[in-house]
Amino acid sequence: MTASGNVTSALIFDQRARLLLVSLTGPAATLCTRHQLRGQAAQHAAAGLVATGLLSAHIKGEERLTLFVRSEEPDFTFTADWDADGSVRGLLKPREIPDEPLFTGQLSVVKSLGRRELYRGNSEVILEDFEAALQRYFVSSEQVDGRIRIQTTLSAAGELTGAFGLLVERLPDWNAEEFGRAIEPLLTTPLAELVPGIQAGRLGEQPITVMESREVEFRCSCSRARVEATLVALGPEELTLILEDPGFAEVTCEYCSEIYHLDAAALKQLIAPGSAQV
Repeated sequence: MTASGNVTSALIFDQRARLLLVSLTGPAATLCTRHQLRGQAAQHAAAGLVATGLLSAHIKGEERLTLFVRSEEPDFTFTADWDADGSVRGLLKPREIPDEPLFTGQLSVVKSLGRRELYRGNSEVILEDFEAALQRYFVSSEQVDGRIRIQTTLSAAGELTGAFGLLVERLPDWNAEEFGRAIEPLLTTPLAELVPGIQAGRLGEQPITVMESREVEFRCSCSRARVEATLVALGPEELTLILEDPGFAEVTCEYCSEIYHLDAAALKQLIAPGSAQV
């Protein structure tokens, strides 16, 4: 299984509809592996990551799209960031949740540029899965006449084996009834079967106009420099206490589970940047 994924946007049906196909098995599997997610937790995390990809079609430059879900029943939270450069990351808590695909809570979508928030949308979720919640969000908040599909699959052992999403949007000059009939095959065909043809510029026997096809991968924005900056913000007194006991600092990134270890010499450099390493 490749660790990268793909997002393909195209014009279909003689350019009367827009299609966005998200193939995220690799990045979603990486998310699940890093956070030890299996079963329903893995499916929720993968579906949430796919939903974030479907929402990110129009971000560009250094913009970021963030999806946050707070489920009250069952109790879990999911957060995902999708950067315009193709970097994705996600986090679901707790690691184990009931085997129930429907949830009730709140879905929030934030588009940002650096620390500046460009857009925020909220939608209540009542006994829906990610597919149904996102479908309603697009219709009510984005005013889009389209159809959403999200498909995730698990192995017999509960490990993630597939994560795909599809958005088909009717363009203004096409009759809604004709649009509904034309897209029926797209709503019943397994999404994994659509990927090779669409990426090659075909939808069945029909040629399509591929606007963009780009790779995405699970990549966190954490770094040793950011960890050091966070520790410096604690102040010299707090760092000195850490240096005395336990004598080192160890920080684990919440998103990617990367562990950053700073030994005594590194802590001394943070306390007094001009001091010599020992």
